[in-house]
Amino acid sequence: MHKLIEKLLVDSDSDSDSDSDEISFSSESLSCCICIVDMINSTAITSRIGNSKMMRKFYSIYINSIASIAKKYDASILKNVGDSVMFYFPHTSNSNDEDAFNKVLECGNVMKTLHNSINAKMNKELLPSIKYRVSIDYGKVEIAKSISSTTCDLFGPTVNICAKINSKAQSNGIVIGSDFYIVLKSFPHLKKNYEFKHIGECSAGIKQSYPVYTVNKSKAVQANMINRNVKQWYNLLLINSKYDMLSLNINNV
Repeated sequence: MHKLIEKLLVDSDSDSDSDSDEISFSSESLSCCICIVDMINSTAITSRIGNSKMMRKFYSIYINSIASIAKKYDASILKNVGDSVMFYFPHTSNSNDEDAFNKVLECGNVMKTLHNSINAKMNKELLPSIKYRVSIDYGKVEIAKSISSTTCDLFGPTVNICAKINSKAQSNGIVIGSDFYIVLKSFPHLKKNYEFKHIGECSAGIKQSYPVYTVNKSKAVQANMINRNVKQWYNLLLINSKYDMLSLNINNV
């Protein structure tokens, strides 16, 4: 459990009336970035996997690869739900911390870029390739702990909307919600380095016509980018040497 959430849970009075309740909520809320990575067509993909050993290997490569990238950018893993991995960025609780929000964007960008590396490792193990979508949003969440788990959980509209907008992302692409976009606009440096494109609206309960945006590195940044992030994650994911750096499709960074 991340120290920030742990402190809120310990220091705050719980909303639970009984120690035997399955979950109890902190009396304090937290505002931060939430990210969800969801595999595309997972049912069809996993139906092609022949046995339990290979299935375990398939999910290990997928989830551990996504989690290792997220942790590198100071994210904390919350849970795996089916074929989705959900995590949050605790340092974005400080809405003035530009570096924290930059790390959120960098994390999503690296995940977008390294799907080829993950697939190279899948193919090395004779497993099918995958595609996934990345969605990110920012807002208030409610913090809960469970008596049957050592990890925390986050609830609220921000989590629900982040899940809802995920389907609007292109294959191996990123979308963000309007609340996150509004925060990013306050940082001129981030606006310069990234291009945001409004792609539509999302109906989400009390938030009608909630704008959704795609995110890409600006053309100027792409033209001058050193490929250190790609090389770093290439080594981290332990791709066999026969998959050289050309397979990473660096132009898509």
